[in-house]
Order: sequence, then structure tokens, then C-alpha cells
Amino acid sequence: MYAASDRGPQIGKRRRAVAVFALLAPVLAGCGATGGDNPALSGPESTIRGSSSAGLTGPAVTVTGDVPQVAGQAAINTELRQLAPSGCSVSTLRDDATLASFRWVCGTRTVSTATFSLSDGLRLTLADLFVGGYLAYLSATADAQLQADGVTNPVATDFSAWALTPDSLEVTFPAGTVSFPLVSLTPYLRHPGPLQP
Repeated sequence: MYAASDRGPQIGKRRRAVAVFALLAPVLAGCGATGGDNPALSGPESTIRGSSSAGLTGPAVTVTGDVPQVAGQAAINTELRQLAPSGCSVSTLRDDATLASFRWVCGTRTVSTATFSLSDGLRLTLADLFVGGYLAYLSATADAQLQADGVTNPVATDFSAWALTPDSLEVTFPAGTVSFPLVSLTPYLRHPGPLQP
């Protein structure tokens, strides 16, 4: 990840991730169509909870040192105190009415991430959000993106460092961070689930 003062390369990587996805989506989706008839490129974005178009706001998040705290969420706050690695900077990537997602970074290395459902106070896994062949899709797309970024022989198989933004799933691999637009993951969303009513 990049420091807040060095957003230029990070934004460029995200744009390249979207461009690579646009090239690979028809192949990965199993059809050559683009636009409205390809579910990998379009979909019910407005039904994805917390997407920027939904305009949801969540409880206040305060950060003391490297520990975020979510207003009114005692169980989550207890777990966050236990999770927070000492001396690392924390970012709140998503905070809406249903989800809160955090990332801790020490230097340039992502150390830990955590995403919580605010309705029940539970820490989420990727399997809580997605079903089907989502891991194969994420791996193939991440490998292509990392290769486009100049990584030789990338292996994107460790999905433990993931977090949600309002519009994307971000996974940090040893070789770099890849951003997957949530709309591209519509075919894999769990129904009902944290991202779908």
C-alpha cells in the first residue's frame, strides 16, 4: 500500500485493475458479450449494500493509536483491541450501516485486515460474502493484474488480507494489492448475505 501522500501510483494501479478486468471479464464469464448482457461487467450495483450509490452511513469510528472503535459495537471493539498490531497505522476502508472494514499497515507491509457485520457484530470471512467459484475468479484476475503491474510469475492464492471499500474488494498479496470492483463479483454474491439483502 502507499502512504496517504503518495496516492498517484495507487490510483494508477486501480485504474489498471479495472482495465485488466474489462479485458478478462468476457473470457472469465464464459461469453464474449460486453455491457448490459454480461453479468460480470454489469449488474444490480444498486442492490449491493454500501455501494457508493446506496448512500448509507454507519456509526462513528474513532481511532486511538492503532485501534479503531465503532460506536455502539462493544463486541466488535473488544475484538479490534485484540486484533490491532502495535505500532501500525490503521485505515477505515468502509463504514456504512451494515459493514465496517479495517486495514493495518506497518511500513509498506499489510499486517492485518478485519471486516465486521454491524447487525450481529461478527467478523466476516470471504465465504460469508461469496459462493461458487469466486476463489478461482479472484486468483486468475489477481494473477493477470499483478503480471500487468510487472510481477513475474505471480501466485495469488493467499486471500487472508482482504478488506472492503464501498465499491470494491481489496486483497493484499505479497506481490501487491489488487482491487476487484464489487459489481464484477455480482455472480458470486451470497443471497441473502452481508452484501445482498
